[in-house]
Amino acid sequence: MIAFSILPLRLHFYETFVLVHIALTILALIGCWYHISLLFAKKWGYEVWLYLAIAFWAWDRFTRLGRLLYYNGIGVRTQATAELLPGDDLIKLVIVPGRGWRYGAGQHTFLSFPGLGYRPWESHPYSIVGWSTSPTSSIASSTAPSLQERSSSNEKNPTDITSHPIHIHSPSDNAKSITFLIRPYNGITETLHRYLVNKSRGPQPIRVWAEGPHGHAAKLTNFEHVLLIGGGIGITALLPYAQAFAGTRIEKQTMTLAYTAREPELIATIQQMLPSDTEGLEVNLTTTNCENSRMDIGAVIRRESAKVGTERLAVVVCGPPGLADEVRREAVAVVGSGKRVHLFEESFSW
Repeated sequence: MIAFSILPLRLHFYETFVLVHIALTILALIGCWYHISLLFAKKWGYEVWLYLAIAFWAWDRFTRLGRLLYYNGIGVRTQATAELLPGDDLIKLVIVPGRGWRYGAGQHTFLSFPGLGYRPWESHPYSIVGWSTSPTSSIASSTAPSLQERSSSNEKNPTDITSHPIHIHSPSDNAKSITFLIRPYNGITETLHRYLVNKSRGPQPIRVWAEGPHGHAAKLTNFEHVLLIGGGIGITALLPYAQAFAGTRIEKQTMTLAYTAREPELIATIQQMLPSDTEGLEVNLTTTNCENSRMDIGAVIRRESAKVGTERLAVVVCGPPGLADEVRREAVAVVGSGKRVHLFEESFSW
């Protein structure tokens, strides 16, 4: 089980990992049962530990199944739309849960797609990138500027985020919605990508079963300044912190989001999803598909640490392993100069 749980296998062959993990768990429990029965004949009470192991494992499985039925079962329907973003490299998924949730930054949800050749074990974790808490969601309409128009205007002023409120394509005007950004890989995400490629442009209704949310947010309330550093699809773990910051506005706290990505289309999408209330929030977005455009991590951390004086700085990073390593090195260097820095690393390591 340890051998089949290594990170590269979980990242690239998630379904294989899940199936092997479940099969080997059952095999291990059966093997322990016969081991205790044949070798000790239940004389020493070792079977009690086995009963506990079986109970914990079965409770976990039945609880997840129960939550899945509670949120998506009879009489409850989770609505969802999915669409390909410009460039066809990313999928935006918006779901309206059939039952109310409590969700926020630092959380992820397991999603299944029963309409796409569904297999029971294909339940994948996805980071919650945003949510709509207003009674009516902001829905793109004929009077709103198109994505191409907004992208064009954003290229002229890449850090001007105040003029574009968050736009969510929601299946329902009167329900709270949750947004996900998905980069297709193998397995079900590749199947979903092919399905959308064969459809017309725009949001497509799709069947989704949701189970969650899981996880918790980094505790950032006691810091004078928060620096969010992200790269690529790592923005899905950072954008919720910016939305939560805009929604709560802790007194005297400020926040900076420094984000870099190769795709201009992804940068434009992130600009649209940023909160409209940007007071106290500074945003720096960088496209790395041209020369001399790489974000200087060391300069960013030194600049932000200079803002807090003797107070503590929180640095939250999510992105490729190389980016996380560089942020860690630069944060240590700043600590060595006498600053107080607390590093939080969000990683996709399920």
